[in-house]
Amino acid sequence: MLIALEASKIKPSDIDPIRLRELALDIERRAEFVSACQAWITAGREVSGIAAAIRETPWRFILTNSGQVIEVEHVDELEAAYWEAVDEMNVGRSCIGNEGHEEYVLEGIRNCLKVHRRASQFMTFEDDFARVEDAISNLFEGTGYIYNGENSFIPDDE
Repeated sequence: MLIALEASKIKPSDIDPIRLRELALDIERRAEFVSACQAWITAGREVSGIAAAIRETPWRFILTNSGQVIEVEHVDELEAAYWEAVDEMNVGRSCIGNEGHEEYVLEGIRNCLKVHRRASQFMTFEDDFARVEDAISNLFEGTGYIYNGENSFIPDDE
């Protein structure tokens, strides 16, 4: 969720470390927490305050634009987006090896890789996030083809 600070929502002066932690722990106030994090960064406060607020929660963040913008995501949402992309990619399984359908299969793979790459930016080692290579390997298992990692797939000569 890339959130721009809206002056009418949360003012930097309204946010303190305790309030930030309370918002991080309240699942019903996800959007407010994201806005509060943006307000925190906009006010020039230390990132360590956000890190402390999300400690031992499923929230993750990355800083962009030389630390001027924060993107905050919930692990559950990142994982859900990834598994949705895997499901969409797997729809193309029946098209593997059918002439004229290669691009459809490859588009599903590219989208899955893109979603995984974005989610991976936020994940930590402790998150034990799924390996996209395994999902792609499973897609081709038993089809007689393999993905060569170069935006194409080839017959499996084994």
